[in-house]
Amino acid sequence: EEILTLFRMDLSGTIWRQLGTRVFYVIDNGELEYSRDMIKFLSTVEPTPREEIAQGSTVQVTGLRTITGIWYFLKPNQAIDGVPTLTLYRKEIVEFSDEDPLEAPGQNYEVYDKVAYLNIKCYDGYRSAQGFDPWAPAWDSETMIHEEQLDLEAAQPANEGIAKVTKRNERNAPVSGAPVSGAPGVNPATGQAETDLLPPAAVPSAVRVEIGIYAGHGNRIERDLQGSPILKKYATIVPILTAQRVRIETDEDLGLDDE
Repeated sequence: EEILTLFRMDLSGTIWRQLGTRVFYVIDNGELEYSRDMIKFLSTVEPTPREEIAQGSTVQVTGLRTITGIWYFLKPNQAIDGVPTLTLYRKEIVEFSDEDPLEAPGQNYEVYDKVAYLNIKCYDGYRSAQGFDPWAPAWDSETMIHEEQLDLEAAQPANEGIAKVTKRNERNAPVSGAPVSGAPGVNPATGQAETDLLPPAAVPSAVRVEIGIYAGHGNRIERDLQGSPILKKYATIVPILTAQRVRIETDEDLGLDDE
């Protein structure tokens, strides 16, 4: 539960506006209990305070920033009690690069060393409009923003600025096609049916995190009566509030000037 609390805290502070296009990624690597997924995003969560000792006697605490780059990823670990395990790491980035903020150097923190798998999915309601599972296995904010901009530009002359929604294939990649309408399901972030959706934003409207860990203490892993390692599975769904957007209708009869 503490591991999931970390994910909830970080993801609930997801931020992306005016920070460029490379702001949210989920890298798909395997399925179910063989999953080794990775997630990278920007959050308003404060970084872990660190003490730095200089010249043997001066102690300084780095100043807290309002935006922190966050990674969650797995690294192979040595076998514990004869069981191959993975270590879950959480990376914090506080010094960003202008081009690609999430690829800057940062500090890695070990979270847990008896992990079996990490599976992350992103909610995209537009997929269900095409008959696909709305939980996408991967996410690329740069692609999402780019495709949305192309769609808006293509729709501008014909529809007087009313954007259409691009069709999406099973791998969550935008493809050309006619506008999509209808109700693509229930948004887990709001619990309400989705109608008249806007094109996808840079970040998903919700993220589902599932993690499998081996029960145990120290260098021992608990086993069942048959001698198999006990694997416990935990999952949570985190709404991303900054992804929520509403369509604002304009009234052409208001008589307002262009400004």
